[in-house]
Amino acid sequence: MNKAALRIGILLSILALVAITPSCVDKINYDTTKNIKNKIINSSVCVKALEGLGAGTVVRKDKNKMYVLTCFHVIATSFFDENSKNMCNIEYELLDKTYKVQGTVSYLAKIIKIDIDNDLALLEIYINDKNLVAIKLAKIEPIRGDIVYSVGSPLGLERTISTGILSNFIEGFYVSDNTTTFGNSGGGLYNKNGELIGVPARVFVYFPFPPIPESGLGMSIELKIIKKFLIPYVWSN
Repeated sequence: MNKAALRIGILLSILALVAITPSCVDKINYDTTKNIKNKIINSSVCVKALEGLGAGTVVRKDKNKMYVLTCFHVIATSFFDENSKNMCNIEYELLDKTYKVQGTVSYLAKIIKIDIDNDLALLEIYINDKNLVAIKLAKIEPIRGDIVYSVGSPLGLERTISTGILSNFIEGFYVSDNTTTFGNSGGGLYNKNGELIGVPARVFVYFPFPPIPESGLGMSIELKIIKKFLIPYVWSN
């Protein structure tokens, strides 16, 4: 092959990549950014109990109150403490139009429903906050291989976003490789449309001897369990 033909071949290859790649990348970036900014971030809050820290998701918003879904173990210390009177705190970072942090807003929330076996809790806040939006629950269960997004408060870093692949199903949990650490529990696991499909609850632990907790895999409570728990406050059967 002469140099002219080789150059033409290389040029055609580059043009093919340019023609294909931007459309894929632009679609992924645009859709992801749009969904995260408009649906996911503004429904996420940090949940603080007597000795617990985690995240929560606004799942319903009425005229004068809203409901936040989280994990039971996040608020357990406040629930069992007589002095707390079934109350805990939620807070979120106040963001401007460019999503830069401008301050922090906090409210007192009442624990109105729990499911210890499935590690879920529902909080009620009597406030109408225009900065928070209620997320939609997905109508269809995710499948293995789906791209998923999660938002939580790892180590207190509010509204932290990570992405991963839903890789498996284990006894009422979705297994994915999203970042899961202290503070992520109770947040939201979302599909590509920004709909809630799960609640991150724990890290997958492998039990040889000694146990290996840092598997890199997170476990999220699956959608059908969440829907059943939210009846009749958010979801109707």
